[in-house]
Amino acid sequence: MKLLSLLTTSLLTMLTSAQLSGSVGPTTDLASKQAKKTCNITSYGAKSGTDVGPALLAAWKDCKAGGVVVVPPGTWTIATWVLLNGGSGWALQLDGTIIRDTSATAGGNMIFIEHASDVEVFSSTGAGAIVGNGYEMHKSGSISGPRLLRFYDVVS
Repeated sequence: MKLLSLLTTSLLTMLTSAQLSGSVGPTTDLASKQAKKTCNITSYGAKSGTDVGPALLAAWKDCKAGGVVVVPPGTWTIATWVLLNGGSGWALQLDGTIIRDTSATAGGNMIFIEHASDVEVFSSTGAGAIVGNGYEMHKSGSISGPRLLRFYDVVS
């Protein structure tokens, strides 16, 4: 029993000493990103009630080398999944609600951010949200469906 207690204490000590060190988070501050460029999805064709996937991708392409992609307050529908691959020094400001179009049955990732650096996702109002309507898929017993937001190989 004493050996088990000693092993447990040693294991806990090792686990707690493996915490993050140094700075965590984006390396470029938000004000600098905003000063470089702001890409509001409405300037790229986004309209309430229509698929904002293409507008979100176009705005991101314009801001991926530094800037802020803005999803303004309101309700937005997404039916086309968006891959945001690459870029550095950019942010996604989610102040509206993006709702998965229930006719979009594809799995995968609604918004997929990969191979990027110095990226942040935030809401300036605290009201931003992504609604996947997973309960619609789960009604039939299915546990599949899209991920709302996925990060892969993203570093600060």
